[in-house]
Order: sequence, then C-alpha cells, then structure tokens
Amino acid sequence: MSNSIKATLETKSLTDQGGEGAFGRKAEYEINPIFLQRWSPRAFTGEEIPGPVLWGALEAARGAPSGSSTQPWRFIYSKRGSASWEKFLDLLNPNNRRWAEKASALILFISKKTASRNGEVVPSKSHSFDAGAAWQNWTAPLSLDSFHSKERIGLTAISVSGFEAA
Repeated sequence: MSNSIKATLETKSLTDQGGEGAFGRKAEYEINPIFLQRWSPRAFTGEEIPGPVLWGALEAARGAPSGSSTQPWRFIYSKRGSASWEKFLDLLNPNNRRWAEKASALILFISKKTASRNGEVVPSKSHSFDAGAAWQNWTAPLSLDSFHSKERIGLTAISVSGFEAA
C-alpha cells in the first residue's frame, strides 16, 4: 500500500476497546495516514521520552516555515524530575496540572510579537500562526518511529492554553 490512504478507508482507533472502533475520520483525497490517526489522550503513562525523540521533534519544530523566515518562536522545556518541573507545573491551572504531572516533558512554545523590518521594530501579524506551524512540526515526529516510517510509537503532544494568571 502507498504511503497515503484512499478516501474510502477509515483508520482504526488505537485506543478503542478491542481495537475495533473507528475514529470515523475520512479523507476526501489521498493523505498520509498520520493525519487520520491523530488522537488526543486523556492521560499520560509517566514513561520518559527518549532524548533523541525529544531533540528530533524540537529540531523539526525549529525548521518550520514562518513569515519572512523570522522564526519568531522559542521553546522552553522541562523534563519530569528536573529541578524546573514544579515551576512548570505551577504555570498550569489545576485541571491541566492534574494530567500534566504524568507527562514526560512540558514545553512552552512562545512567540515574539514584534519583528524587525528595514531596521524598524514593528508588530508581527503572523507570530502566533508561525508558532502554530512550529508546534505542528513538533507533533509529527512524535507519532512516528522515524520520519520514514508509518509505525506509531505511542507518543503524543497536547496543546494547552489553561494557565494561571500571573
């Protein structure tokens, strides 16, 4: 079978009981299966993310396209068990903290709201869109064994916007 699936196929859920349920996602055109197999877990196992997987995903995010090639994003991370872990958890509201405590790592994607144009600092109209592209690039390698494989390794990323006010 090719690297993409036909519109008539449905992907099977990896988490449904017995593996027999279907997401119900259907593609009208051929696309890579990773887009139909995407899922958002409700809990993490607490397993450590392998270093090469973490760094590879961040490298993919770093190379995402952006307006005027400004790459206005920065990544700040903490791995579970590190000295900064509690500080990162404290940023989250109680509902998000509850599930995030079992995550392997917490990564903040931040974007610069200004850009330099002809030596002048101006508001960036695309900074959040550009950071979203970096986040999408970050998630893709997490769902695959490698960039050239269709095997899932069971890692995932969840975006969170529920933070405590400073």
